[in-house]
Amino acid sequence: MTVYKGYMKIVKRNLGLILMYVVIFAGITVLFQQFSSADPAGSYQAESVRIAVVDEDRGSLAEGLKTYLGQFHEVTAAEHDKARLQEDLFYRNVDYIIWIPEDFFETCIVDGKALNVTKVPGSYTAFYVDQQINSFLNDARAFHAAGFTREETAEALGSSITVMAPAHSRDLRFGDLSLCIWPPEEAYYEKDNDYSLAVLVRHGGVKMFFAGDAQ
Repeated sequence: MTVYKGYMKIVKRNLGLILMYVVIFAGITVLFQQFSSADPAGSYQAESVRIAVVDEDRGSLAEGLKTYLGQFHEVTAAEHDKARLQEDLFYRNVDYIIWIPEDFFETCIVDGKALNVTKVPGSYTAFYVDQQINSFLNDARAFHAAGFTREETAEALGSSITVMAPAHSRDLRFGDLSLCIWPPEEAYYEKDNDYSLAVLVRHGGVKMFFAGDAQ
């Protein structure tokens, strides 16, 4: 009983500080919800990558992949000419090459094999194209595992998906508590540590600065 009374005294003594931290985390949660539903006009799009696609399948799922990537990047059709494509890659006419096999659904979705791609060595932007392709393929495999046919899978993946990043700081107020949050200025950086979120918290005469490094 003595321990319980001592615990309650400590809680009461620090109640204001506890409530302040609860409000801080609640405010950050609300902020991210606002970012996820923000109008595209208030944000900027990720950097576009020039992608050449060699489509030997020409099926609905391959078209779905090209349409999906076309939301974010400059996607062009290319002939199956390795020498020409390697030359385009060397001279940076394209940044990324995707080779879609004739049996795309069976090879990459049913058998789970990776899609054959060629990219500029050491390119950080290519890493995000890798992620987008893997996301598309993983979603397609999930639909296939659920019993969807090839056409049903392509149709299910046909819904528009938009990727956005906040382009400006946000100020939030909760009574006497204010939060000023600064997101990264760009969508992509060469160094992971540049993806940092900074938060300035003000409550009365108290100011606290939180620097959230991505590393």
